[in-house]
Amino acid sequence: SEYVHHKNKWPFDGVLIDRTTRWGNTYWLFNSDPNITHDGKVDAYWKQIAHMLESGKVSREEVAALHHHHLICWCRDDSLPEEQQKRCHGDVLMQVADALYQKLWESGEVRSDGRIRVREFKGYYRFLSNFHVLKNKINWLGYIVPTVEHAYQMTKFIQHPEVVKEIALCSTPGETKKL
Repeated sequence: SEYVHHKNKWPFDGVLIDRTTRWGNTYWLFNSDPNITHDGKVDAYWKQIAHMLESGKVSREEVAALHHHHLICWCRDDSLPEEQQKRCHGDVLMQVADALYQKLWESGEVRSDGRIRVREFKGYYRFLSNFHVLKNKINWLGYIVPTVEHAYQMTKFIQHPEVVKEIALCSTPGETKKL
């Protein structure tokens, strides 16, 4: 990972990590204690990212995927040399992303091209499953269905409208597959 100041440049692979995103340091929002230093607030981000991982708000794969991106925030001052820059939560996030990526690499979870392997459609990758219930249902063959599995099974029986209707009315993707 590499840290990039937002105002200076925005690389094509940049990921915005300011307070408007899930990667922002929320400590700034909820703690207005004037005795807490800038470094103290940045250090608190270690706890925030650990909590996000432990609670499942983000997966280790999501954080590790940041390893290949430029992390973009507003914290840096372009007029100062690197050695005079204040620390930013981006520095913490970059360290955690790089460490998790290394851990995944060592465990064989990273392919030779550097991309993280998808071994199962659970957690962060649940949306890749045909059985994932969509937030926005889809209109398929005139029916509103909740999963890609419904649409897939309906397509297989396109010549039999009565079967298509029966599949569309199934309440779960498992039921559609059994038909």
